[in-house]
Amino acid sequence: MKWVKMYVRLTICVVSAHICSVAVAIAPAPKGLEQSSNNALVARLIDREKTMWTALQRHDKQAWESLLSETYSHVNSSGMRMDRAEVLNRFADEVVEGYSLHDMRGTLLCPDVVLVVYWIERTSKFTGTFTSNSVWIKRSGSWLRLQYQETPISPIAIQSWRRDALTIAQQQ
Repeated sequence: MKWVKMYVRLTICVVSAHICSVAVAIAPAPKGLEQSSNNALVARLIDREKTMWTALQRHDKQAWESLLSETYSHVNSSGMRMDRAEVLNRFADEVVEGYSLHDMRGTLLCPDVVLVVYWIERTSKFTGTFTSNSVWIKRSGSWLRLQYQETPISPIAIQSWRRDALTIAQQQ
């Protein structure tokens, strides 16, 4: 029975990640907002996402915590869901030896919400390759991470993504 619950949770995570990926691909820019300012905002939040990984690898809990919303939700690669307090309590146990972020993109979903998606190769307690997404919200003038989720990806998907990235790079 326990494995059924874990399978259902993992399935929900995979479906959620897929929905977020589709949303990034098809979401139009909100009306009334200039594309250049959208691009600058998305770039700034992608930088914040990178900052989160740097802080995690360096065990800089204060820097990491400062970018989390009070209602933060986290779904790890095992499908375990945690709130802000649980994530912060486990922070000292997290050891990220190395990581590489790829194909980072973002979409402004509305003026105060941005979705950032990417894939990551990570060497840590949970070594592997994962598709990741974060939802960033603007609260009291500050951009904070509201939600993070990662899902393990298969070697076939990794090969496809690398091939697509190479094609895009060659076209530029």
